[in-house]
Amino acid sequence: LVLCCCSCSLVDFVKRSAVYIASHELHVCATFSRSFFWSDLNLWPEDLRPGSVVLLSGRDDLMNAQQVKEMLERSGHIKVNLEPSIPVIANLVTWQSSCSV
Repeated sequence: LVLCCCSCSLVDFVKRSAVYIASHELHVCATFSRSFFWSDLNLWPEDLRPGSVVLLSGRDDLMNAQQVKEMLERSGHIKVNLEPSIPVIANLVTWQSSCSV
């Protein structure tokens, strides 16, 4: 098995490694294939309180952030911040560091 070649970046290597491990480790496979249902985790605009703020990453691998932003803005009661070049985890860290305690 070759997970990486000399020309790929460290990020690509980590992504490929994570996918490989998640698809071959027994408990992870069982969790994702038997007891993980995306439909149970959906959060719709009507589920959010007025004044809610949603942070979206333009580099999300699971969804089209621009379409999600448009859907949320159509609801009229949600503020959406789309950062096109920031990965998901960096968006969360940026948001946490800007919050006052």
